[in-house]
Amino acid sequence: MNPSTGDVDITNAQEEYFTTSGGLGEAEVGGPSIQVVPKTGGNTVKGSVYHSGLTQGMVGSNYTPELQAAGLSSPSKFVKAWDYTAGTGGPIKKDRLWYLFRQLIVGRLES
Repeated sequence: MNPSTGDVDITNAQEEYFTTSGGLGEAEVGGPSIQVVPKTGGNTVKGSVYHSGLTQGMVGSNYTPELQAAGLSSPSKFVKAWDYTAGTGGPIKKDRLWYLFRQLIVGRLES
């Protein structure tokens, strides 16, 4: 998980849990919580690929003529966003040494 953005690295996670609590005994404070179980090593080669994206047609705008008349400048226009992630891992020497490779490409384009 990237602590600066809150993004969960799904290629290195075996499981993700998203929970909420109301400030009961199981958590110090109320609110959402993300728990990530990292992948465990193994003696088989495994991999995963993930892709997601958004385009202009999937996003709306709440910038109205009233806001423009009030003097608020026009927000930047969303064009697209993408997330490509691939990873693989496996043994180099059985029960002794393993490798893990991950490639992450994320981006956002605004005009």
